[in-house]
Amino acid sequence: MRVNILKGTYLEFKKMKKKKVLIIALLFTLVTIVWTMAVSNNFYSRGETSPSDMWLYGLTSIAQINALLSPIFLSITASKVSEIEHRGATLKILLTRQSRANLYLSKFMYCEIVATLCTLVQFLGFIAATYFSDFFEALPVSLMIQSILAVIVVNTMLIAIFLLVCISIKNQVYGVGSGLLLGLLGIISMLFPRNIAIFIPSYYYMDLIPARMIMGTKRIIGFEVLPFDLGTIGIVMVFNLFLIVVGLMFFNRKEV
Repeated sequence: MRVNILKGTYLEFKKMKKKKVLIIALLFTLVTIVWTMAVSNNFYSRGETSPSDMWLYGLTSIAQINALLSPIFLSITASKVSEIEHRGATLKILLTRQSRANLYLSKFMYCEIVATLCTLVQFLGFIAATYFSDFFEALPVSLMIQSILAVIVVNTMLIAIFLLVCISIKNQVYGVGSGLLLGLLGIISMLFPRNIAIFIPSYYYMDLIPARMIMGTKRIIGFEVLPFDLGTIGIVMVFNLFLIVVGLMFFNRKEV
């Protein structure tokens, strides 16, 4: 019996049980929540902002830590889900029950589900943690929803990139290495002019978040709320689709 995408995704979860991907995901999520709360507490304790701006500071902090760590986490996930197909005749056996397109898309869906769950836990954990602090005002629900959607869109782009690399190249060091590189470029991209930074995929964690820090000469002097950038979101989503198609093309040409 041929395996469809839903069944294939379920099988990917079963195969990944021993790879400890979900443990890595949990650790990644906990680190981002703890780091965000720690820097928020430190920033507020310096008396440089009011409680009304702390949600904006928290969102920009999440964006920065995602730009640094999410590429690393997603590259590890893509590497784990891809490495078994490079072993001996494993791919040949799998293709007797599943088409190449279904197999590739099942792996993509596995990575997408894990990344989305991490994003939801990350934001919900951050919101829950704020209730133990006295420097956050009423929850800006619309900003949170926009931020979650933005992170999911960028996650999809990075998953498509890393899955393409990990499926195409047998040595998984290249896949994880590309994650380390994009993580480093992501965090330093805030120092670049936007017309240069837009060519760094992980920069979009910060670019698509609807909140911005206003920098003075030596410190943060304020924050601004930005409209949800549907134009850029649309362009990124089209690019995501392009990357998925390219990944399918490479996988279809992969030797068994």
